[in-house]
Amino acid sequence: MKKILFFVVWSLIFISCASNNQHSSDTLVNALLNEDWVKAQELCEKDYKDSSSTIYRAIKGHVFLANNKNNESLELFLSIREIEDKDVWLKWTKQFLQEYKNNPVALFLYGDGLARKNDFENASRNYQIAENEAKQNLTKAMILNALGVAYASMDSLNKAINILEKANIAFPELADPYASLGSVFLWKNAAGGALEYFNKALTKSKDFLLAINGRGCSNFLKFDKESFKLAVSDFSLLLKDSNNVIKDLATMNINLIGNEVLGKNFVLTDSIGMHTRTNSQIRKDIVHNVSLIEAIDYFNPAGMFDQLKNKTQSNLNKQYDVLKSRGVNFQSPDKLLGGATTSPLIFAQIDKGNYKLYSWYGLVQKKN
Repeated sequence: MKKILFFVVWSLIFISCASNNQHSSDTLVNALLNEDWVKAQELCEKDYKDSSSTIYRAIKGHVFLANNKNNESLELFLSIREIEDKDVWLKWTKQFLQEYKNNPVALFLYGDGLARKNDFENASRNYQIAENEAKQNLTKAMILNALGVAYASMDSLNKAINILEKANIAFPELADPYASLGSVFLWKNAAGGALEYFNKALTKSKDFLLAINGRGCSNFLKFDKESFKLAVSDFSLLLKDSNNVIKDLATMNINLIGNEVLGKNFVLTDSIGMHTRTNSQIRKDIVHNVSLIEAIDYFNPAGMFDQLKNKTQSNLNKQYDVLKSRGVNFQSPDKLLGGATTSPLIFAQIDKGNYKLYSWYGLVQKKN
C-alpha cells in the first residue's frame, strides 16, 4: 500500500533525480511528467486510492478534472482551501518544478499553486510557458483552461474568453473549459452564451454539478417564464441529489432569487398604507399577489419560502377585506401566471444587473 510510503517516495524523488531528468521511478510522477492523464487516473483509483495528503489531493484533483470526473475533482480542490494547505501545495509545486525544469506539467502545477495563493499574474506567466512546452493536446487544454480562469480572476473577461475558446479547440472533449466559459459569460450578464457553454459542458460530463448550477443561473437570468421554471428545476435537483458543497451553492442561489426577487415584489404590495390606496390600486395589488403566490408554489422546493407565501397570503386577505369594507366585491382570477398580461408581474421589478447568482470555476482557486 503506497499510502504509508507516499511522502517518503516523494522525498526520495527530489533527492535522487537530476534537474534535467524527465523520468521518475514513481509511477504516478512518471505519468504526470509524460502527460499521460489516463494512466494517472488509473493509478489514482488503484495504487493511490487511499492516499490523503494535501499534495496527493491536489494532484488527484487535476487528474480527475483531466478525465471529466468533475464532481470528484471539485470535492478534492475544495478540500485544499485552507491557508496551510495552499502553502504546502505551493511549496511542493515550486520544488517539483526545480527538479523537472521546463516540464509542462510541472510548470502547470506550479502555476496552480500560485493561483491558489491569488498570485494570478505569476500563475499566468507559468501557464503560458507550460502551454508552449506541452506535447499533448489534453495538457494544452488543461493549461489554457487554468490560464483563462486566471485572466477572469483578474477581470480580463474578453481575454479569458479567447483563451478558453482555444482550450476547447485544443481538446474538445474536456468538459471544464466549457463550464469556465459559461461562468465568464455569466459575469458579463450574457445569459444566452452562458447557457450554451454550460450545456456543452454537460454533453461531455453529464452529471457535472457545477455545470448544472451554472445552467440554472443562466436560465434564471434570461428572465422569462419557461426559463425560470428550468432554473428552479435545476436548483431543486441540486438540493436533492448533490453533495453538501453543491447543496450549499444551490441554496445560496435559490435564497437569493427568493429573498431578493420574490421578496422585492412582495414589498410592493405590503399591508403598510393599504387603507390609503385607491380601489384600483388594491385590485392591482391583489392580481400581483395572486400571481406571486402561484410563482412561489412552483418555486418552493422543500418549503423554503413558506413564510413568504404565508405573509403574501395574509396581505392578500387584508386587501380583499379592505375592498369588501368599501362595498367592492372583487375576486382575482386563479392561475394568472400563464397569461400574457400577468406573467410579467413576477419579473416587473427586477433589475437584471443586481442579481448575479453564484457560479464557481471547476478549479475553485477562489470562491466566485
